[in-house]
Amino acid sequence: MTVYTASSTTVLATSDWNGNINVPTVQTKNSVTVTPDSSKTAIVNTVTEIGYGNVPLFFNKAVLKKQYSCN
Repeated sequence: MTVYTASSTTVLATSDWNGNINVPTVQTKNSVTVTPDSSKTAIVNTVTEIGYGNVPLFFNKAVLKKQYSCN
């Protein structure tokens, strides 16, 4: 997996953030709660954490994540 940001991207966070962004880490499927829209079904296939643990990070520009298949 590769994560791309523009060089001019600004990241905002609380004072708990040390300025680092952790590499993408695969998490267990039950680590997230998904609530589908009414009359819809949601299935979690993969959970990937990108960021800094429980500290919310806010990017002023889009972040692109490319996931590559091992097939």
